[in-house]
Amino acid sequence: MIMMVVIRDGYLWTCHHVGLSGANGAYSGDQTGTSVDRSAAQWLNFQVGSTGLTFNAYEWVFDRAATNAFWYYMPSLMVNCSGNMLMGFSGSSPNDFIGAYHSWLFAGDSASVGPFVIQPGSINFSNINRWGDYSYTSLDPVDDWSFWTVQEHADSTQTEWNTPWSTWIIQ
Repeated sequence: MIMMVVIRDGYLWTCHHVGLSGANGAYSGDQTGTSVDRSAAQWLNFQVGSTGLTFNAYEWVFDRAATNAFWYYMPSLMVNCSGNMLMGFSGSSPNDFIGAYHSWLFAGDSASVGPFVIQPGSINFSNINRWGDYSYTSLDPVDDWSFWTVQEHADSTQTEWNTPWSTWIIQ
């Protein structure tokens, strides 16, 4: 499922998460297949032309650990006036509660930097309520350079409605 779409300077950017199998990042077709042992936050980039879209680039931001790999999911992204892209998302592993993460791609580079933790999770999230409704990345409305991202994390201090999650906002 596509999570967010942005058109900037003749390019369409979008993101979603995909299921992967193994430390080499083999794509298994979806996020729930039987051989999936991690997921990646994926960004895609297309050039917008008069006759349609032309594929330009993509990348999977994923954990290359041999065991207990992180799962990254529910991404959102934005591109600033210089062509740099920031992607925010959630992440967890068998040893880490759901936390808020981000990575970025500098204009002209082919590989992202990160992922980096914004706010670690502090409690197990086993609630039946939805996850990921609060992943949003935007530009600062004042300068067109700075990014803001809003990401969810599992929060042990939240007890209202028996839903242990919070949002973390960072510039």
